[in-house]
Amino acid sequence: MKNAITKDIINHLEFLGYTIEIEENDTSDILTCMNDARSNVMVLISAGFVLFSSRYLVEIDKPTIELYKIIGEINSKTNISKWYLSTSSKNEMVVAVEGYLYGYEKLALGRVLEAMERDYILNMPKIRALKEGRKQ
Repeated sequence: MKNAITKDIINHLEFLGYTIEIEENDTSDILTCMNDARSNVMVLISAGFVLFSSRYLVEIDKPTIELYKIIGEINSKTNISKWYLSTSSKNEMVVAVEGYLYGYEKLALGRVLEAMERDYILNMPKIRALKEGRKQ
């Protein structure tokens, strides 16, 4: 592993029930973390910086002004996670939710993951409602 904090982060995530696949590149460790009870998350660890990213497929054909407004509203209300639109390798629209921290501290890591999960639970229904043609 390229980063000293990676093992601590892996142990923490495994304690939370994640199954983890590990990849390395020249300077980073990349963890793909799967969990049946929580959102799956990709973790990039590089030079002490830890980026958490979860991606959610949304069944919307193309972005609309209303979708961008909802993403903007979510970002104005969240303290830890940031949301944006992206596309998958199959050119499907996804919502990416990211959070980060510097270094490893047990309580901080737990708070970031919990905030991201809470934000997902509270806000994703607003986006999914667009597909169904209703407002939340």
